[in-house]
Amino acid sequence: MARNGSPNGSMQGRYDDSMLSPIANGAPQSKRDKRRLALKERLNDMMNTFSRDQHEHYYAQLVGLQCDMNLIMRADSYRDGPLDDDPEHINGLLSGLRSEATKFRPISADAEHSFNSFAGKYYTRLVTNVNSALERRDVDLTNTHASNRRLTCAGKIADITFVDTLS
Repeated sequence: MARNGSPNGSMQGRYDDSMLSPIANGAPQSKRDKRRLALKERLNDMMNTFSRDQHEHYYAQLVGLQCDMNLIMRADSYRDGPLDDDPEHINGLLSGLRSEATKFRPISADAEHSFNSFAGKYYTRLVTNVNSALERRDVDLTNTHASNRRLTCAGKIADITFVDTLS
């Protein structure tokens, strides 16, 4: 037989919050208990919502990654100028791709955040890296050109002074 205040034999070894909670005893709740209960309810709501809409969130992330890969494949990093890194331009490209990708199965409003967190992230990094590489290349070419120009000018001056000293 179980002692007074201990769980009965069927509950032995299992822990339940309601056994220690003042709510179960009918006592008034403290601020800490109210906060803990509110957090627990919010966490349960989030977990239930995610488990209910899990496939929608994963689908939205997949569409976002596919849009990113499509933008990366379309990017022409070998053109003369830098890639357009304007956020409005990138969002315009993404919205066009998104409308094509979600033509047959739209993204739900709950999963919109999942799409927005994935779409364009890698393309933006690519554009930044390509534009930085182009800028470094241009700076290096300019420095090399200036260095070669100084050497050729110094050689002409040295030739002129050498000729002057011989005469």
